[in-house]
Amino acid sequence: MGDDLAGELADFCVGTTTALVPADVLDKAKLCLTDFLSAALVPSDESRIALRALGNPRAGTALVLGAAAGAPAPAAAYLTSVPAAATGRTDTHVESSSHPGMVVFSALLALAGQHEVSGGRVLSAAVVGYEVMCRLGSAMITSEVAATFRPTGVLGPVAAAAACAHLLALDEAATRAALGMAANAACGLNHWARAATQEHVLHSATAARTDVESALLAAAGLTASGGAVDGEAGLLAAFGARDRAHRLAGGPGFAIRDIVHKPAPACIYVQGPCQLAEEIGRRHRPDPARVESVRIGLAEQAVRYPGCDNSGPISDVVAAQLSVQFSVASVLASGGILDRNWRTRPIPRRTGSLPAPGWSRTPG
Repeated sequence: MGDDLAGELADFCVGTTTALVPADVLDKAKLCLTDFLSAALVPSDESRIALRALGNPRAGTALVLGAAAGAPAPAAAYLTSVPAAATGRTDTHVESSSHPGMVVFSALLALAGQHEVSGGRVLSAAVVGYEVMCRLGSAMITSEVAATFRPTGVLGPVAAAAACAHLLALDEAATRAALGMAANAACGLNHWARAATQEHVLHSATAARTDVESALLAAAGLTASGGAVDGEAGLLAAFGARDRAHRLAGGPGFAIRDIVHKPAPACIYVQGPCQLAEEIGRRHRPDPARVESVRIGLAEQAVRYPGCDNSGPISDVVAAQLSVQFSVASVLASGGILDRNWRTRPIPRRTGSLPAPGWSRTPG
């Protein structure tokens, strides 16, 4: 790694072209875009509230997806991200427990609606954004960090600012400024997962709006310190990660290849257990009424993530989407991974046909 990490990131953002991106990576970017659209176009209570409170159809020309409304690009990015986040099904980088698509594509599509850019440019910008988010997550996110901070809110601003800077073809200096501005907005607290409240949908939305604003301000000439990412008082330092800064450097690894897509509209940490439960149901067809207990082994990061170790009572959808115990029980009881498992009113603990599952804290 050189002495100027922000410069290396800016060079990567500026120098990446569609011609340099392997065909399978572009195909994965298309898949991620399709996955994002499938979530962003689903109406939700959160998206209706956000649009009613913040939307203004006459305020701009950028499209708010699924709303038949226009808004300035930053607001459009925000309002587009909310419904995607509310589904609980957006794509995931497992190592960092983050969801790049609902930040990166919300920002890119809002900007693309107001600028003449090709579809290929949108895809290469997405590859840049995902790469920066995954690298930054590898450096910054530990189980201790994720227990308090929402990785998507922390990583999303810098990552999608990189994508937006690429989309607008900003030069190195302006790209550094965009990254520096966005780093100042990195935040997202995880207490929502303990309280089962709705503010988590705003983490990606706030990041997407910040990214568009940062890129537009940098394009207009506003400056910001590149050290806001890796300097002594920068983002990495704030999270005690400067000694891992080297993970952000080097040639493109095309980390978008590592992105996974969720079969269940729920937390990433319930996906594996739910798929195993579905397979058990398919092979053995257990009678839920005869199941006395279920023992689940998970890695430490999953056990420590707020809301995942919750045996009930489960009284709302947000808590159900996070609870490993509830999610596994719902799959066994229903016979499969079905959206309605998490969309109808959850069954409180020790009622209904399936006893409350047991829980193991042993990593596995």
